[in-house]
Amino acid sequence: MKSRLMSLGMLIFILSVLLVQSGIAATVDGHAYKDGQTDHSGITIDLEPLPSIPSIGVTGLLLLLAGITLFLSRKHTHRVVIPMLICLVAGFCCIGYAGYLATTQTNTAGEYSFTDMEPGDYSIDASAPGYYPEHIGSFTVIEGANTPPEITLYPMGTPTPSATALLTQTPTSTPTQTPTNTSIPAGYLISIDTIVGNMRHVPAGTFTQGSPETEACRLIGETQFTHILTRDLAVMETEVTRQMWSDLLLVQPSLPGDPTHVTFSPSMIHPVQQNTWYEAVLFANLLSVQNGYTPCYYRDSGFTDVVDSGDYINDDHSCDFDSNGYRLATEGEWEYFCRAGTVGAFSCNETNYTSGTCGSPYCQSGEFPILEQHAVFCSNASTISEPVGSFLSNPWNLKDLHGNVMEWCWDWVGIYPVGPESDYAGVGSSSNRVLRSGGWDDWAKYCRSAQRFGGPPGYRSFYQGFRLLRSTN
Repeated sequence: MKSRLMSLGMLIFILSVLLVQSGIAATVDGHAYKDGQTDHSGITIDLEPLPSIPSIGVTGLLLLLAGITLFLSRKHTHRVVIPMLICLVAGFCCIGYAGYLATTQTNTAGEYSFTDMEPGDYSIDASAPGYYPEHIGSFTVIEGANTPPEITLYPMGTPTPSATALLTQTPTSTPTQTPTNTSIPAGYLISIDTIVGNMRHVPAGTFTQGSPETEACRLIGETQFTHILTRDLAVMETEVTRQMWSDLLLVQPSLPGDPTHVTFSPSMIHPVQQNTWYEAVLFANLLSVQNGYTPCYYRDSGFTDVVDSGDYINDDHSCDFDSNGYRLATEGEWEYFCRAGTVGAFSCNETNYTSGTCGSPYCQSGEFPILEQHAVFCSNASTISEPVGSFLSNPWNLKDLHGNVMEWCWDWVGIYPVGPESDYAGVGSSSNRVLRSGGWDDWAKYCRSAQRFGGPPGYRSFYQGFRLLRSTN
C-alpha cells in the first residue's frame, strides 16, 4: 500500500512540475535610466501584481508539491517528516513572497529582466539612492516577451527653506482688463501682465485627450477620451522666467528665493526650474493678490482659508477653478492648448517622427527638422535650457510646449476616465502631481502632446518649471 502511495505521489509531483514549467512563458525585459548619467546600474525594479491578479511563485509551488509527495509516501520516521514540513513551510513562504513582490536591479546599460512571470496586471516601481522614484500604475503581462515603458529617474534637489511671511493683501498694480468678446480668436494677445508678460486667449472647446494606439512610442496611460472644457482661459505665452520670479519677489517678499540651478538657466530670461509644485501654487496666489485678482488656491474645500507662505507645503489644497486668479493648468487644459487643434504627436507636423525614430539613438541635430524649430530637446539643446520663447510657437501663439522644461499641472497622476468628461481635473489623490512638456535633454518621444510625467509635489529638477493661466469667464 505504501509503495502505491509513493508511486502516486511521485506521479503527481512529476506531472505538476511539467504542467507548471509548460505554463510559464512570460518574460519582462525593460530599461530604466538615471537622468544625466552613463552608468545606470543599481536601480531597483519592483514588479508587484495588482490586487485583482493572483500570483503564484513557481519555486513555492514546487516546494509545496514536494511536501505533498513526501506526505503521501511518508514513513513514520523523522527522516521523512522533517523534510516534508520544511518543504511545506518554505513553499508557503515563497508563494506569499512572490504574491507580493518580484525584485531585480538594472545593469550598467539600464537593462532589467524578469522571467517565468504569471500573465496578469502588474505595477512597476523604480528607485535608486539620490533619485526620485517612478511608478507605472498598470502594466499588462501576457504570454511571451513583454517590454514595459522606459523609466527615467531624476536626481533629488536640495530643498529650499520655506518662507514664513504672509501674503501682501494690498495690490500694488492694476491688471489689464480682459475683453469679454466671445468671438476673440484663439491665440489672440488679450493682456500683457506687468510681471508674467503676454497672456494669450484659449477659448473653451472639446477635444480628444490622450493618444491613438497608432502613435509611435505612446505609453499605456494615454488611452483617449473626449474632454469638454467649458472655461475660456488666458494662458502665459511662455514658461515663467527667472526675471518674473525676481519681479514678484521684489513686491511679494514672502515668496521663497529663486530655486533655479543657474548652471542650466544662466540668464534672467531663462526658465525658472527646480521649483516644487507647492512653490508654483504659492507663486500663483501671490501673483493673484499682487495684481488684484481673487486667489485660486485654498487649504479647505469651502475656499475660505487661502494658501499663503505661512503653510503652503501640504497636500490639502483645493482649487477654485471659477476664480479669476492665476493657477496651474489642469492636465486636460494643458494638452488642449498644447495641441491647439492638432491631433498628431506634436502641434507641428514632424513627418520624420516614426516608430523607427522615436527613441534612442535618434537625438542628433537635423533628424527632426520641423520639431527642432519649435522645441528645445536633446537634438538642439546646448546641454542647458534655452531662453523662453526662443523657438516657433504653436498654432495658438504659445511657446515652449514641446520641451525646454517640464511644466507642473494641477492634477494628481491617475488613470484617465473612460467616457466623455467635462472640466476633468484628475483623480482625488495620488503620490505624484502631473508634469507635462518634456525637458531640454529629453528624446522627441517625451516631448509629445500626450506625453505624461509625474513627480511628488516636493520634487525638484533642473528639467522642470511651470506656466500659469487664468479663467476668464
